[in-house]
Order: sequence, then structure tokens, then C-alpha cells
Amino acid sequence: MNPKPRSHNDYAVGWVCALSKEQTAAIAVLDETHDDLPKPPNDHNTYILGSIGDHNIVITCLPEGKIGTSSAATAVVQMVRTFPAIKSGLMVGIGGGIPPKVRLGDVVVSKPTGQYPGVVQWDSGKAEDGGKFVRTDKSRAINRKPREMKVHYGLITSGNQVVKDATFRDNLNKDLGGNVLCVEMEAAGLMGNFPCIVIRGVCDYADSHKNKAWQEHAAAVAAAFAKELLGHVQPSDLEGERAVKDILNSISNDVSSIKDNMTCIGLI
Repeated sequence: MNPKPRSHNDYAVGWVCALSKEQTAAIAVLDETHDDLPKPPNDHNTYILGSIGDHNIVITCLPEGKIGTSSAATAVVQMVRTFPAIKSGLMVGIGGGIPPKVRLGDVVVSKPTGQYPGVVQWDSGKAEDGGKFVRTDKSRAINRKPREMKVHYGLITSGNQVVKDATFRDNLNKDLGGNVLCVEMEAAGLMGNFPCIVIRGVCDYADSHKNKAWQEHAAAVAAAFAKELLGHVQPSDLEGERAVKDILNSISNDVSSIKDNMTCIGLI
């Protein structure tokens, strides 16, 4: 007997990547892949469908060269419109770690810390030694003793600019109470549109030594952790949750109502 064809409403987990190498890692941890489903002409995302255990998962990746918070927000809005039953979100990929707490190859998972939510947008512009060109001095690189990979739970900062300056990175961490574990470029764009857990494999230290040597490894460990996490969540745990699309519609209606009230009393 042929299995019942899947529909858009059969997918409850949305998985977002920013880079193709992150998507490659995500596909690699799927237990099986599914046939494509049609999408509206105004949805410009490309989707990979599959499953991990009993979870049906939609994976999408931002368009090549379109990284940052606004691109991420656009992608997830289109995703939840096309797959209206999505109730849980994952943003999985790579990021810059804050030493010495975090090391290359570690995994950082967003978690509310103190007065801050799990992800904070700093987004204050260029962050590379005042915009000046900085030559990487490999003689100043710190050689750290190898150790086992660790998973850290805490604060992730997000913005539209690449952080390549240790001084800026450390000041950013200081401004947020010394609680920052990771810096990256997309998660803040999701938090208002796609309630999700952000998982980052650490590929560099967000300083002038930033390079791509650890990116594939970091993407792989982040995807592996995401799979492990889903293994501890039963599909029945999501059944009572509201669909992300419904949450967004509710927020939109509330905002419209507030604007109407402000107009009535002459505030706008």
C-alpha cells in the first residue's frame, strides 16, 4: 500500500539556514527526504522537505549573498505562509564565539539570560576597527589546548554587519553584562516573525583572525545538535502549540488595532 501523500499541513518544524554549507549539513542529518510540494508564485524560497524521527521538517536557506536580519525575516514569513502548520522553529548554522568561554567547534544555543531574551540585536554599523583595513597578524594568534566540544546555553547577539574586531566584540559583550556567547547576523530578524531556538556552531572568534577554516565543521556540529534536540521532543508536544502563522496574524491584528486607536485620539 502506498503511503498517504504528504501535504503542507504535515510539516510542524521549520529549519532556517543562512549559508549553503549550513543547509548541506542540515540535509545530511535528515533520516529521510520527502518529495517536493508546490508553492505559491510569490514564495521565492527553495525548500528541502524531510524528517527526523517522527518530525516532518521544512528546511530553507537564504538566497546566495542575501544574509542579514531583513533577509532572514523575509524568508520565514514566506515559509510560514506556505507551510501554515509550522509550530516550532530552528535557526541553525555558524557564528563567532566569545573567548575564553567558548571555543572553536563548540555549540551555542540561545537562552534568555538575566534581563535579555536569548537573542539581542546590536546592529549598530560597521565593526572592524573603525572601518579601517586590518592586516591579520598570525603571530598573535592564540594556540589553545584541544578539548572536547561543549554546548553552551545563553545570549547570542545579532546584527547586519560582520564583526571582525576583538575590541568591538569585547565591548559588545561588556555592554550586555558579560553574558554574550556568540555573535551572528540573522537571528534577530527572526525573533519577531518566527519564534525559534537559535543554534550556532562556533567557527571563529569574531576578530581579525576570522576565516572560513572551521565553517564546515561548525555547521556540522550545529546540525547534529539540532537533530539531537528534536530527538527529545515528541510530535505530541507540539500539538497543543499555536501555529507560527496564527501568532503572526494575531500580532498584526493587535498592531493594527493600536494604530486605529491612536488615530482616533489624534496621536498619529
